[in-house]
Amino acid sequence: SGVLSFTTRIVELHPEESAHLLDYLFRHISENHDLQVRYKWGTNDVAIWDNRSTFHTATYVWQSYT
Repeated sequence: SGVLSFTTRIVELHPEESAHLLDYLFRHISENHDLQVRYKWGTNDVAIWDNRSTFHTATYVWQSYT
């Protein structure tokens, strides 16, 4: 899921230490709502972000637009 498919280990750490640290970081990213942005798009809106420092994930939210 997400970053897990790209990041598997921190090579400078022992495997168990790496697994614990990565688990902490993944939870920190996904569960810390202070670090997340949800934006309600409006007409002519533009969003700009730096892909070098952005974690992308999709959240399924259904809303009828009819």
